[in-house]
Amino acid sequence: MSNSSTFSFASSLDRAKKLISTFQNIPLIIDNTDDNIYIDVAKLFLTDARFNHSLSVAKLAYDVSCINNDLNKNDAYIAGILHDIAKDLCKDEQFELALNNKYFQNDFPKYSYHAFASAVIAYYIFNVNDIIFNAISFHCCGKDNLTKFEKLIYTADKCEPTRDFETSDVRNLLYEDIDMAFVEEIKQQDDYLKTKGIDCRNNIYTTSMYNYYIKN
Repeated sequence: MSNSSTFSFASSLDRAKKLISTFQNIPLIIDNTDDNIYIDVAKLFLTDARFNHSLSVAKLAYDVSCINNDLNKNDAYIAGILHDIAKDLCKDEQFELALNNKYFQNDFPKYSYHAFASAVIAYYIFNVNDIIFNAISFHCCGKDNLTKFEKLIYTADKCEPTRDFETSDVRNLLYEDIDMAFVEEIKQQDDYLKTKGIDCRNNIYTTSMYNYYIKN
């Protein structure tokens, strides 16, 4: 679906609900990562480019979780495919949806709206669990004391292979150690933004994340 002036969140949500109603039960186990209901719904909301990014995040998160026995690979895939599902909505729609997320505050930067809104859509359509809801909510701003699963989704979003910048170092590290890859990612992100004169510590969550994980 292309993102154009004719795009309607309401009509896309209605189509998603009708699509889901044709399934007796929403699958909680992903048997085929290339063909499932989560992909069908994501395609209703996202441009081709955004969908390809989301699919890449989902596959990376799934693969990494498969070698981490304490993580649920199906939750990882679902969080990945749905993490940006609100990204192609207009900012007003994102904001209105984000208001339904208990973690959102009105003064948060506009670039973060989609994360909180995406979690709301994921919950409204699929009734995702708290693990997925939280990981989607915090994949943009981050926060202090993230869970290992939340770090995985945050980092996979930034280092998946379709990104138009070099991500292989963090991605390779992600397979070895999620905690180390996450810290390396936020360090690189901070260094890059500083070269652009941008301070990403413009909300309580991101500020607390850097204060917690970066000691200097």
